[in-house]
Amino acid sequence: MRPPCTLVFLLFPFLLAGKGLVILNGPKWQQHRKLLTPEFHYEVLKPYMALMAESVRVMLDKWEKLILEGTTSSLELYEHVSLMTLDSIMKCAFSYHSNCQTDRMAVSVAHQVGCVSLDEHGNPLSDEDLRAEADTFMFGGHDTTASGISWLLYCMAQNPEDQQRCREEIKELLEEDNIQWDDLGKMTYCTMCIKESLRLYPPIPYIARELNEPVTFADGQSLPKGLSLPSPDFH
Repeated sequence: MRPPCTLVFLLFPFLLAGKGLVILNGPKWQQHRKLLTPEFHYEVLKPYMALMAESVRVMLDKWEKLILEGTTSSLELYEHVSLMTLDSIMKCAFSYHSNCQTDRMAVSVAHQVGCVSLDEHGNPLSDEDLRAEADTFMFGGHDTTASGISWLLYCMAQNPEDQQRCREEIKELLEEDNIQWDDLGKMTYCTMCIKESLRLYPPIPYIARELNEPVTFADGQSLPKGLSLPSPDFH
C-alpha cells in the first residue's frame, strides 16, 4: 500500500540531489531502511566509543593550544565541533582516518569517501544509491550532530549552574579521562540537559509532508492532493 504522503525535507542540496533514505519512499525506502537499520543497534555502536573519544581529545587539544598561545579570547565553536563530528563519522561509518581536524586539505578528501553495502539478497547497491546513502550518513552523523552539540554548549554557557552540575556528574564517573559505554547510562543530569537543548534547538527544525492523495476527516473537511503540511520541530 502506498503511503498517503511523501516526506519532504528542507535540507542541504547534496541530499536532495540523490535519493537516500531521508527522502525515499515506497519499496525502495523499505529496502534501504532494512539494510541500514541494523548498523545503528547499540551493540554495533559500542566499539566506536574509543574512536569518538579520540576525536574529541583532538578538538580539546586544539582549544587548549589556542588558549595558551593567547591568540584568541574566544572561539567560534561550530567550526571546530563540525570538524570533530566529521572526523568521528569518517572513522566510525567509513573506517577512514582523515585527520581532517588538523589537516585542512583532508576535509575535501573526507567528503569524497564512499562505502560498499549489500542488500538482504546479497546484491550490491548501485553507485548512485551508495553515494546517496553516504551523503545521508554524512548529514545525519556530521552536520546535525555538530549543530546539536554547538547549541548544547551554548545552553551550558547560558546556564552556569547546570554546567557545573554536569561537570561534577562526569568527573565522578570518569577514570583517567576515559569514558566507557556503561557510563553513558549513569549521566542522568547530562542526559536531561542534552534532551532539553535538542527540544529548544532541534538540528532539523522544520519538515513538511506533501500529500500523495486527498485526505478527508470525520467532520467532512478535506485536504487536497499535493498540499504541503508543515511540521515544525520546535516545542
